[in-house]
Amino acid sequence: MYKSEIRSLTGIRGVAAIYVMFYHYFESIQSTKLPKSHLETFINHGYLCVDLFFILSSVLMCITAKKFTQKLTPNDYLIFMKKRFARIYPLYFVILMFSFLILKCNNTAGLITSLFLVSTIFYKKGQILQPLWSLSAEWIMYLIFPFLLYGISRIPRKLSIISLPLISFLFLYFIALKLKSLGYYTVLNIVSINGLTRCFADYLLGIAIFLVPSRARHVISGTAAQILTVGLVIASLCLIYTDILVIFFFGLLILLLLEDNGLISKLLGLNILYTLGLLSYSIYLIHYLFIYTPYMKYASHEAIGILYRLASSLFTIILSFFSYRFIELPAGKYLRKKLIC
Repeated sequence: MYKSEIRSLTGIRGVAAIYVMFYHYFESIQSTKLPKSHLETFINHGYLCVDLFFILSSVLMCITAKKFTQKLTPNDYLIFMKKRFARIYPLYFVILMFSFLILKCNNTAGLITSLFLVSTIFYKKGQILQPLWSLSAEWIMYLIFPFLLYGISRIPRKLSIISLPLISFLFLYFIALKLKSLGYYTVLNIVSINGLTRCFADYLLGIAIFLVPSRARHVISGTAAQILTVGLVIASLCLIYTDILVIFFFGLLILLLLEDNGLISKLLGLNILYTLGLLSYSIYLIHYLFIYTPYMKYASHEAIGILYRLASSLFTIILSFFSYRFIELPAGKYLRKKLIC
């Protein structure tokens, strides 16, 4: 059984949102150039937070839509999709239109594909705003998720727990080989169709995590295991060519947090991180708008550039609070009320 709310999973989402924001603000090298230090490597691995979001989304949807493990009806499927639409689309639409009209991203084809949440498939048409590709990938996964969960639930649980991570690894390894052959050290920093494959692999890993029995989770969870896993996550983020390893360590950490006990769980459940977790969707969409501002042209090692990026981070969090309070919550509530009778 799972708790109705696992605060640590909300908190880790907040940490990931801040991490990806710092990645976009402070990334200092191209993917084909080796970093000069472990800190630089750590910062430039921020794109892997998207994989953390994907895995978390999969696990949480398994918990909230557990009915699909037993049955799959047209009505239940429609309600599920309406809830997901009400959750992600209002703020997504606002940021998309703001980017197109105010920032003058003159790309009509990109606007159309983004409006229908298929921009990750038609990525060559251009992106209105770079982070939107992951929302497109998630939306496509929402469309197939109930069928995926229902089908996997027909397979013996032990077989699924073993085979799903293996399949996930093979998909990720395929992407990694493709990018490494092109000279990239950031071996999973990829979007478009391969980005959708990346999302699918993460979702499979999330389903496997959900299927682990509560007795097994209870045995392996605890402060020592959580601290060790956090150490492994941080260490692997500081090394190159470790992307797949990082993703599986992310998965292990999420598994350990599901019991919501232990020191790391308590730290991630603190009010400040929990609040950032609530704001994480807004932070993720809003922060990239500052990339278009003139002062982002300053090199990240220059004092004025660093100060501007730190100020942008603060303003992102402030704007995200108002976005969450006045767009996400009320618009989501309104749409759910209208769409779900």
